[in-house]
Amino acid sequence: MSKHCVFCNCKGHKSKEHLWPRWMHRYLPLEGNGENVREVSEHKWKDQVASKQLRRQGNLVTTKFRVVCKSCNSGWMSELENEVKPLLVKILNSEKVALDKNAQNLLARWVSVKVIVGEHAESDIYVTPLVDRVLLRSENKIPEYYAIFIGCHEHQSSSSWLRISQTLAVSEEGPNPPLGKLKRNSQSITFTCGPLFVYVLAIREIGINSSEFFTLPNLIQIFPIRQQEVHIPPVNTLSDAQMSNIAWAFDDIKNAPNIKYGGDLP
Repeated sequence: MSKHCVFCNCKGHKSKEHLWPRWMHRYLPLEGNGENVREVSEHKWKDQVASKQLRRQGNLVTTKFRVVCKSCNSGWMSELENEVKPLLVKILNSEKVALDKNAQNLLARWVSVKVIVGEHAESDIYVTPLVDRVLLRSENKIPEYYAIFIGCHEHQSSSSWLRISQTLAVSEEGPNPPLGKLKRNSQSITFTCGPLFVYVLAIREIGINSSEFFTLPNLIQIFPIRQQEVHIPPVNTLSDAQMSNIAWAFDDIKNAPNIKYGGDLP
């Protein structure tokens, strides 16, 4: 994991940041056998070139990552958590909620923080550059290449997390902008907490618009904002099959006709 805070880049004492905040645990029953299994696989095009599995004690709901400093964790991140909590409590209780533009942006910022914390579980294959993480902290600016969608589900599991990352480009010359020190420029993150289903697509490649790449049934886009007001839960909830199709859709993106380069993955 990063030696520096992923948001302010300061090097110093880290605090353990919950993937799901402590207050949310009462809404998310512990599942499984009390073991957290993290699987990482690497592919070059369709061929798997490496795979590893990490087993740790603890449940996904109580998972912590030591990637942020105490100042960020107890400062602006805590303020954001307190601001979004009333909204999330209503969603977790399956109440009907109308989200105006401000509420959509608030929820999208919270999701963005979770994306960045979660993508640093493996510190060498994160996608969001430092400059964008700093802007999220200092100016509440969500990376413009993020596309954030929400919906509701009725699956028996109330907590899940899946991240798929790749290196993509529309030219055989490689990614634009260049990767620099990064190894990946694209990712999808799918997670559930309670009845809430979240899908985030982030592609830092000029020529690929993250928010228009897929057709996502029964999901509402909250970033970039498309509607003055949206309602959660939506009219239709996601079936198990739809959840799976959405979660794994990005795995097939390399087969799209305009994708020319897969990169030499580490």
